[in-house]
Amino acid sequence: LFVSKGQVYVDTMIDRASKAPKGGNAEKGRTYYATLCIGCHGADGTLPQEMPESLGQISTRNPWEALHKVANGQAAEPMPALRALDKQITADVMAYIVTMPKVNNPRKK
Repeated sequence: LFVSKGQVYVDTMIDRASKAPKGGNAEKGRTYYATLCIGCHGADGTLPQEMPESLGQISTRNPWEALHKVANGQAAEPMPALRALDKQITADVMAYIVTMPKVNNPRKK
């Protein structure tokens, strides 16, 4: 999907200097997260257990990686590509997940 559909121009979605998501609404993102993501990632973003970092930490440390995974999925993992989502929904989810706990995954075995 990444190759066939091309890359997302990240400068429209992430501020390079601050690493903060641009144009997203965290409250709307919370609602989308509760519908699309919570089943696999849990309410606090620390699932699945094999993830080394929480979603909050990944999205803060490397928002480009988080955006890439949302859009294109995670190879060899059940994380689906969500490129079909409207870019505003993606921006809203990104705005929400940066508010989540920023920790190494406490559930990792």
